[in-house]
Amino acid sequence: MASTILAIALLYFLAQRGHRPVYQDPGPASIPLAAGVPGGEVIRDTAFQVVLLGILLTAGLVPAVETGALGRGYRRLSGPFPEPEAPPPVESA
Repeated sequence: MASTILAIALLYFLAQRGHRPVYQDPGPASIPLAAGVPGGEVIRDTAFQVVLLGILLTAGLVPAVETGALGRGYRRLSGPFPEPEAPPPVESA
């Protein structure tokens, strides 16, 4: 329940500042279509496809970097990341 309320509050906060999901608000990608520019549909559709491709690439590459050979290549380029330190023990009263 608390996570649902937090999610709604976050969406409300972001929507007030003009951050809306691309599926909810067509935004600048639809301006040429609304202005009657020839090929406006192509511009809009291309922009949506680029956004979708970026989401799919990110969703696919994150696990590939974490687990596979692609991750080994990135580690070779960037160097090893330091291991996180263990949190201090919690003292109980």
